[in-house]
Amino acid sequence: MINKSFLNTISVLYVEDEDLAREKLGGLLKKLFKSVDLARNGQEGFEKFKASIDNKKNYDLILSDINMPIMNGIDMLEKIRQLDSEVPFIFTTARSESENLLKAIELNANHYVLKPIDIQNLILKSQAVCEKNFLRSQLVSKQKEMENFLEAINNVAAVYIFNNQGEITYVNEAFIEATEFSKEEIVGKKLEQIFHEEVSKSILSTLWEKVNSNEILETIIRYENKSNKDLYFSAAVFKLSGDTQEYISIGFESTEDVIQKKDFNKKVMKSFQDFNKKEQTYKHTIDDLKTKLLQYQNALIKLQKDLQYEKKKNIEKESQLAAYDSKALTSKDKKHDILEQKNKEIQTHIKNNRTLKNRNDDLEERIVFLEKELQRKDKQIESSKEKFSEKLREIKELQAKIKS
Repeated sequence: MINKSFLNTISVLYVEDEDLAREKLGGLLKKLFKSVDLARNGQEGFEKFKASIDNKKNYDLILSDINMPIMNGIDMLEKIRQLDSEVPFIFTTARSESENLLKAIELNANHYVLKPIDIQNLILKSQAVCEKNFLRSQLVSKQKEMENFLEAINNVAAVYIFNNQGEITYVNEAFIEATEFSKEEIVGKKLEQIFHEEVSKSILSTLWEKVNSNEILETIIRYENKSNKDLYFSAAVFKLSGDTQEYISIGFESTEDVIQKKDFNKKVMKSFQDFNKKEQTYKHTIDDLKTKLLQYQNALIKLQKDLQYEKKKNIEKESQLAAYDSKALTSKDKKHDILEQKNKEIQTHIKNNRTLKNRNDDLEERIVFLEKELQRKDKQIESSKEKFSEKLREIKELQAKIKS
């Protein structure tokens, strides 16, 4: 069955010297595959393949005729295999020439298809070889990934393998370095011999119960190194895959964390004990305070009664003061009325004085004006007198002339 979604991920190089056949089949292939590049002979096909490697855009499949000018398909495949030994390769040929086919098999060609080409057969064979190559590359990638993963674990984790008798069959450098024992001192020993002597036997029974049920035991295991110091590892223990009766422990040292946790628990217990002691002290203190509180409450009741009595006396005194204040206010009101009347009279007097002053100023200005006017009139009278005397003199002179 054709898997179109898978074919749409495949890049193809199709090499054919006949123009019509190349263009026709190339057009059909382009409808199914991700990309299809065409070449007219082996030399051109090899150059395109080499360019794809240089550009890191490798072809996933090569379809090629055998008999072509300049460079045939067998020679092209031989040169391509020098660059890539795995890329799937299918020949299309008009003749089943045994010599060519044997050479093609030697060069790891995957299939050949006779002309005229059955399109469906070609597509199914192309799909099959590409899927096989894809799965192989995925497997290689996963194996490489697993190798890197195991190497990383081996570098940072303490690992050992034991059989169904509980005997150590393998130990890595990280575990050897942590325990300070040599490989020969550990391999062949049983689990209970490398565990700390105080480790509970229930842990061993739980371990076997879990691993024999194909479950993973995650726990903290206590060991003792060659210097008789405690070691703790946070470990995952499980059965290895396959028919083997072997099990693996992968652990990360957590000695410092466990010690800190133990110290913390000790501090918590001590704090709890100190708290219990303080609690007893607090209880005695509370009882004493309750007794004193009762005494204070009784004293407060007495004070409240005394306060009520004092309030009553204060109210009586306040009533007397209010009466005195009322009389004082009445006297103050009368004085206020008198002062207000006197103030009005003073204001009226000030107003009248101001009016008189204004009138006086007006009269003084009028007097000054009249004095100036009087002086002017005096001057006019003097002038008139002089004129009258002159006229009188002239009259007397005329009279004297008349008499003579």
